Amino acid sequence: MNRKFNIKNITTASVLMAALTSGAALSADSDKSFMVRLSVDGKVSVPEWVTINYVYGNWGNVGAPHSCQNWVAPTDTVDWGESYQQSRLCKQTQNRTETPILFNPVLKTTKEGPVGVGSRDVSVTEFRPNIGTRDYIDGERVGTFSAWSRSSANYECDAWSPKPEDVDLYDSFTQSRTCLKDEVRTRDVFHVWASGKETFKRTDTETRTVTDGEQQQATGARDYISGSRIANWSSWTNEGAPYNCEIWSPSPSTVNLNQEFQQSRACSQKQVSDRDIFDVWRSGKETLNRNEDRSQVITVTQSQGNTGTKDFIKSTRNDSWSAWSNIGSPYGCTEWKVDASEVNYGESFTQERSCSQNQTRSRDVLNVWESGKETLNKVEDDSQVVTVTQNQSATGTKDYIVSQTSPSWSAWSNSGTAYACGSWSPSPSTVNLGQSFTQSRSCSQDQVRSRTIQDVWKSGKKTTNRVETDGQTVSVTQNQSATGTKNYIVGTAYGSWSGYSNSGSVYGCSSYTPSTSTVNLGQSFTQTRSCSQDQVRTRTTYDKWADGSETAKGTQTGSRTIDVSQSRVATGSKDYITGTSYGSWGSYSNTGSPYSCGSYSPDPGTIDYGQSFTQTRSCSQNQIRYRTIYNDWKSGARTSSGTDSSTRVVSTTQSRTSTGTKNIVVGGESTNGAWSWTASASCGSWSPSASTVNLDSSFTQTQSCSRPRSRTITEYNVWSDGSKTVKNSYTENSTYTYSNSRTATGTKDYIVSTSYKEEYYVYGSWSCSSWSPSTGSVTQGQSFTQTRSCSRDVEVRYRRYEVWKSGKKVLVGQDHRRWETESKTESQSAVGTMQRRYYWARSSGMKCVSSPPLWSSYYGKECSSPGSVMYARQDTEKCYGGGYHAYKLVCQ
Repeated sequence: MNRKFNIKNITTASVLMAALTSGAALSADSDKSFMVRLSVDGKVSVPEWVTINYVYGNWGNVGAPHSCQNWVAPTDTVDWGESYQQSRLCKQTQNRTETPILFNPVLKTTKEGPVGVGSRDVSVTEFRPNIGTRDYIDGERVGTFSAWSRSSANYECDAWSPKPEDVDLYDSFTQSRTCLKDEVRTRDVFHVWASGKETFKRTDTETRTVTDGEQQQATGARDYISGSRIANWSSWTNEGAPYNCEIWSPSPSTVNLNQEFQQSRACSQKQVSDRDIFDVWRSGKETLNRNEDRSQVITVTQSQGNTGTKDFIKSTRNDSWSAWSNIGSPYGCTEWKVDASEVNYGESFTQERSCSQNQTRSRDVLNVWESGKETLNKVEDDSQVVTVTQNQSATGTKDYIVSQTSPSWSAWSNSGTAYACGSWSPSPSTVNLGQSFTQSRSCSQDQVRSRTIQDVWKSGKKTTNRVETDGQTVSVTQNQSATGTKNYIVGTAYGSWSGYSNSGSVYGCSSYTPSTSTVNLGQSFTQTRSCSQDQVRTRTTYDKWADGSETAKGTQTGSRTIDVSQSRVATGSKDYITGTSYGSWGSYSNTGSPYSCGSYSPDPGTIDYGQSFTQTRSCSQNQIRYRTIYNDWKSGARTSSGTDSSTRVVSTTQSRTSTGTKNIVVGGESTNGAWSWTASASCGSWSPSASTVNLDSSFTQTQSCSRPRSRTITEYNVWSDGSKTVKNSYTENSTYTYSNSRTATGTKDYIVSTSYKEEYYVYGSWSCSSWSPSTGSVTQGQSFTQTRSCSRDVEVRYRRYEVWKSGKKVLVGQDHRRWETESKTESQSAVGTMQRRYYWARSSGMKCVSSPPLWSSYYGKECSSPGSVMYARQDTEKCYGGGYHAYKLVCQ
């Protein structure tokens, strides 16, 4: 029930009482009492109960609408068969309850008086569907044309065809030609009304000009091919370069370096020849028909000059000594200086001592070859002992006071009770019907806090210095329970959960047990481990309304993690643990739900009604991370022994979607009344004329029509709570346009040319040479481009046509024109196949290797991976710290 207060029965006493109490008698604080002191001159009569307000019920209809006007628009103003909506304005009687609120100035209390009934008449609009009854011409029906009949003799005849020059020489044939003749036909056209009746409109007459054929005998005059003659073959000629050549001989690697000599090789060579074939004509003349070619492959010998590449050693050279390098660790060291007890606690300083250090160096003795390259012959070594100084960082142990603590204040605690409180908020009329909620108000509260100041020593110990105190006054909020009166969604209902199903693969698996190190070596046994498996389930959520109804809202997903077991077969390898190591920390993850959250903001009452927006609040969130702890075994194995964890607290933001409650105009709507004609239709003439269209061409003639009409449009304001109010009403006028159509046939056509020709080509097959250069002449693995030349014969011919005014073309003959030759060059990507060899060669660099191979097994020998590196030893000389001196070899 909405409470609306209006003052009636105003008296001197009621005015004074209302002004002094300010409505306090209606306060929700029923435990409070009020005392009112009046200073009134003379005698005033105070009634026992005074009406100060009214509580009104909602308006409700009483009976059916009455005093209705005529239905608009009448059926005889709307076209036949058209569905539309009629409306009329009526009066509707409505009642509501009126309950007075009475106030007793003596008892200072209120109560409800006897309930009365108020009434009013409001205007309402009724609607109903109907169908128009006004008949009108809705179209036309065209009757069937009569058969075509001749109306003239033949005229405008074409030339005789085919022509004698288009028929084989000496052959008899029949010529024909096309002439024109006129024809006529008629049909009736009727008006068709919306009610279905028909009335005669007109008779249409159509004419056309069509073709008619004539024939006569004649003799051909066109020469033609009656036989052929073949000429003799031409001489053989080379085509392209030699190919498929053998390897040059002898190889440069068998001849001394820089010595000149001759090489030779055998190759294949393609040769070609051709001949002409002629057409012999009926009249005795001859013309070239085509050219035929043939080919053969012969063997040819090629030669070239070259230079030997066989290298040899001509001298030796000593390389520079390497830098001195330490052998083993320093030894024979003195005591560290200065002592830590002489330096302040926690202060870093450097200690120093002297030690002896063994050092070595080496140089290469190289072979010098005729080509200029150098290879290792042997390595010479040298050694010495030097004195070195060592330093180390240390920390002093002498303790002293370094600072005082500045600890955080203790939490504020209340001192006394709250005071200076405001009014309770929010009002029950702003909260959903039947919903329990909490009202709040602001008060002042005195608070105190303290902290202890301590001396801090360098070693980290602390001793008390003093205690400090502090005070403040803050604003606090008090709450109380109340019940809302606004009917809206009151909660959420849930359907039944579905069964759980696995989500993804297992994870977080523990180590397999028992460990192989606890089982005898070679003994088969079964290991097991525990893993985690995520599972999910779903259920439907429903909006639950104050009136008890429920509507589907969405789907909620639940999850859980269960433990599963996995097993495998393993073999024992009894080992023992030598130490412990740790894996890297994992990422932090949330543990538990957020807590210590603030209030959501902004408030829905500050956002427009029905508008979705996002509220946020800040919370605290606990997080945890893990790392794996490993056992390090003597055999080098590493097994997980457990996990280590680290925690922290971070600030997080939560958000949710809410809906505003502030009522505003959010849009507009309009309703359109039915169209009604305001005048008769007006139509133009048919277009285009048949005399402007080509002979026998079917086309469509059209005519444009228009008719004026009007309708009433009502506009409404639409509010955010769904209500609508009338904004404006006006009349819209427009002109309805449409078109009529019919099929017609063109009457104009004739030949405009007999000399139109089109050239076209007849192509022979491509003939191509070999690809060049060959893959055998390019280094293996090298990408390159091959090319070859191609050619083919092309016959140029043409077709002859008769061209008509309508655009059609009639083929009357085809003739040879000339021969042409078309050439092109093709290319493709290829990879060389000529082999290249690589050998192990000495490079600068030496290091100690535990088990290097012998130098003689690799140095100067062939290798397969260019750029690869290895180390080999020349003798059994060992390094100071173990292993052998090994030299660097590179495949090149």
